[in-house]
Amino acid sequence: MAKAITINHVTLIVDNLEKAASFYEQELGLEVIPAFLFDYPTAFFKINDTQQLHLSEWDDQVSFRGHICLVVDDFNSIFFRM
Repeated sequence: MAKAITINHVTLIVDNLEKAASFYEQELGLEVIPAFLFDYPTAFFKINDTQQLHLSEWDDQVSFRGHICLVVDDFNSIFFRM
């Protein structure tokens, strides 16, 4: 069985990207890093050398897109069990 090793990134859904991004940058001192190009507003932050925070702005109140991404020690064993 594969084991989770660490968190790669966490994605939070926010209703005001500018305000949320300002909080994480100004109040918590997170470094803004380049984000992938999506069809919705995003902001990515470096927490440390291996972990990131991703913010995505959505108008809807209930979204399935928030998630946590874990690094595992044996991705193939999980992939083939799915």
